[in-house]
Amino acid sequence: MFNYFIFPVSIIYCEVLLLESTVGIGDARYILYIALFSACFGMLGTIFTGLFQEKVNRILKAVMLAINGIFYLAMYMSYVAFAVFYDLNTMVGGAEGAIIDFKYELLRIFLEPATVLHMILFLIPFAMYMVLGIKLNFDKGEKLEYKMALALGIMALFFYYGQMVSVSYNTEDFVVETSTYSFQESVPRFGLLKSLEHEISNLANGTNGQNLSFETTVEETTVIEERQDKVEEATVEAKTEEAVVEEPIVYEPNVLDIDFEALAQDAPEHLAALDRYVASVKPTMKNEYTGLFEGKNLILITAEAFTAEVIDEKRTPTLYRMATKGINFNDYYQPTLAGTTGGEYHNIFGMLATAGGKSVKNTSNHLNYMTMGNQLDMLGYTGAAFHNGNYDFYDRNITHNNLGYSDGFKALGNGLEDMVNSKDRYSDEELFKGTLPLYEDKQPFNLYYMTYSGHSPYVSGNNFTKEHIEQVQDTPYCDFVKNYLATQMELEDAMTWTISELERKGIADDTVIVIGTDHFPYGLGNDGEGSSYKYISELYGYDIGDDTFKRDHNRLIIWSGCLEDKDPIVVDDPVFSIDILPTLLNLFGVEYDSRLLPGTDALSDSEHIVYSTSYYWKTNKGTYEGGHFTPLTEGEEVSDNYILETNKKVKDKLTYSKGVLSLDYYRHVFGNDEK
Repeated sequence: MFNYFIFPVSIIYCEVLLLESTVGIGDARYILYIALFSACFGMLGTIFTGLFQEKVNRILKAVMLAINGIFYLAMYMSYVAFAVFYDLNTMVGGAEGAIIDFKYELLRIFLEPATVLHMILFLIPFAMYMVLGIKLNFDKGEKLEYKMALALGIMALFFYYGQMVSVSYNTEDFVVETSTYSFQESVPRFGLLKSLEHEISNLANGTNGQNLSFETTVEETTVIEERQDKVEEATVEAKTEEAVVEEPIVYEPNVLDIDFEALAQDAPEHLAALDRYVASVKPTMKNEYTGLFEGKNLILITAEAFTAEVIDEKRTPTLYRMATKGINFNDYYQPTLAGTTGGEYHNIFGMLATAGGKSVKNTSNHLNYMTMGNQLDMLGYTGAAFHNGNYDFYDRNITHNNLGYSDGFKALGNGLEDMVNSKDRYSDEELFKGTLPLYEDKQPFNLYYMTYSGHSPYVSGNNFTKEHIEQVQDTPYCDFVKNYLATQMELEDAMTWTISELERKGIADDTVIVIGTDHFPYGLGNDGEGSSYKYISELYGYDIGDDTFKRDHNRLIIWSGCLEDKDPIVVDDPVFSIDILPTLLNLFGVEYDSRLLPGTDALSDSEHIVYSTSYYWKTNKGTYEGGHFTPLTEGEEVSDNYILETNKKVKDKLTYSKGVLSLDYYRHVFGNDEK
């Protein structure tokens, strides 16, 4: 019997070990789901390794058990490094780059005592087989008889469908398994193998956009007319009063003259589905801030591992100045889906990374019409994109040359090395010193930066930790957190120099600087403790637990010298990274169609929804996560219909984002306008 159960038992063991070492074991029913599917998959392994002659079967079992242990160990190390489970797209799309870019960090993690211990633990099934199965001859490696193979196959089917039936008895789990599946939610509930099976099935069954299904096909199309009618009625009433009342301003919707219904008539069904959805969406309205930055220069920054707690009035006076004397976002989030490249995708494209780590790569041959690079380039701006890392990492030499910036993309390896100090090539301060002067006299300019200095590892040997550690020694944190804060001082110095330079040139009032992040500082989680967020919690000042909103909260900075003498513009609504693009388009007075972007202008009066590919969301009424809604105000009653309708909106926005990315949708809409 030993040879029949070595695979099922080893897989169940590795699944439980992985979860206990990372996110922890949740409800007891999750163990049942994982055990049933693991048993199914293990039975199939038993059948496969019983098809051949004795020696071959034994070799196959040993190899497969070793691979199984190494695979789970790799997933454990990945979680330790990035504090999230990466989906198949991210693993395939970014594996090579991550191994190259994180080679020293991965080596450090590999040598951690906790990793060495887990290496032993994950390889225990392999070791047991080598001792018990082969040396002590518990497994003779005999070829399976036909009847036994058939019986094992039937058992595998029993376990597989048993898992499906078990899940169906819990509504919340069934929804996650089917209509709101996400890798991050699936792994803790159903295990790694079941989640990978789901990923492979999605890729094989047309989730490339060919099968788009929206929850709602028609929203209320008269919303604009009704709003204008109400404003006109209010104006008439005001005129009849004795007192002189200022007429309210009637704002127009941010839309273009595009007949999406007509586009749908002549389009293939998958594109027509997107057209019909866009036609049904309520646009956002122009507002008092429309065109506030029209004609000004733009510096858009994705800051590596930046977070709100970096900002301190005394330690980082420039960042504090920018965060408080510009537009103040008090409830901002950056969902962490696919590391740096996922965060960049959110910030640049105004879409969630529905293809994980391959999202940006998939745009390399698209018409990326809705980017600040393209939109401002069409208005006559001179533009460029920069990164103080290797130029071909994540294929940025291909993708970032297709963002619409007139002067393309420069990084180390294709020209940036000639612009920066050779000793500090990865320095954020040197990055701005070496590039901004090239564009100061080419106004209006439009520059994009992906910074590097804040990158992990946060160890004493990090160059930027060594350079700035004295500046953070008086902070009330452990050395690990201090090392992180020291790396972020490079961004502070970069912004101090940049604003000083803009003021020296007399163009600070004519320049807008926007700072968003790529992800929370997950490098603070790679202490070898797997699921521990203790260092991030220490930095944040509260226990994160399993609350993704607490983990992904951040700070968006939109600053311009022209705002400093005015009262701050305060945004208390929940806002997240894909809202950056529509907000900037409106602020710069760009004529755009708000229905084409799933994010929301943060300064509009439209409903604001923060959401993720894990289908969690937050509005002014509360948060929805893991199938549960928590009202913002304790005791406040929120109708089930509101929760249901918001769930539908979020699912539709994600479906739309997936379709835009997979189908090059903007080429369908704007193909005749391609430059």
